[in-house]
Amino acid sequence: MGHPGARGDVHVPAPLERPEAATAALDDDLIVPRLVAEPWYVDRVTIDGARVTAVGWSMPVVAQEPLEGWFRINGRRFDAIRYPTPRPDVGALFWQRRDASRCGFECTIDDLPEAYPNGVLEIERVVDGTPRIAKGRDAWFAPDPALASDLPDEDRRYRVIGDRDARGFLVSGCTDYHRLNRVLVEVTGKKRDRSLSYRASWIV
Repeated sequence: MGHPGARGDVHVPAPLERPEAATAALDDDLIVPRLVAEPWYVDRVTIDGARVTAVGWSMPVVAQEPLEGWFRINGRRFDAIRYPTPRPDVGALFWQRRDASRCGFECTIDDLPEAYPNGVLEIERVVDGTPRIAKGRDAWFAPDPALASDLPDEDRRYRVIGDRDARGFLVSGCTDYHRLNRVLVEVTGKKRDRSLSYRASWIV
C-alpha cells in the first residue's frame, strides 16, 4: 500500500496547509477602502399614490450624511432615509471592498405627485468629488412603464442585456441613455436629440 502523498513510485508532496493567520493577513492585504467607481443599484421602487419607496444598495463613501441627504428623487430629498443597512449578499460579491456588507438603503418620500416627469423617474446618490463629466454614474433612471408597452420579445431582450426581465431591460436602457447624454452635455454643451432615445437599443 502506498504511503500518503505517493502515487505509484513517484513521490507527490502533500499540499501544504496555510496557517489561518497567514490566510487572514493575505485577505486583509486585498481589502480596499474604496473602489475607483463605486457600484450601486436600485433593486426596487414602490409607488403608492404620492408615496414612493426605493430600496437598493450603494457603497458607503463618507461617514456623515450630506446636507441634501444620501439620496434624492427627481431632484428632491427623500423624507426618510435608512442607510447603511446590512446587505450580506452584496458583501459576498464585493468581498474586497471594505464595509460592502453594510451598504443597503431604503428611502421614502411621502408626497411626490408625479413620479415620472417627462416620462422618467430619477434617483440620485449624493457623492462629493465625482467629476462633472462622470456625474451620470451617480444617477439611476426608470422610464414610465405606461409609455413602454411595445417591448421586444424575451429572446431579443436577452440578446441585449443577458436577461429576459422586462423591468431590467427598461431600466438598463434608460439609465445607459441618460448617463451617456450627460457626458455629451459636458463635452459638447448640447443635449442628444431626443428622437434618438434609449429605445434605439430595442433594435436588436
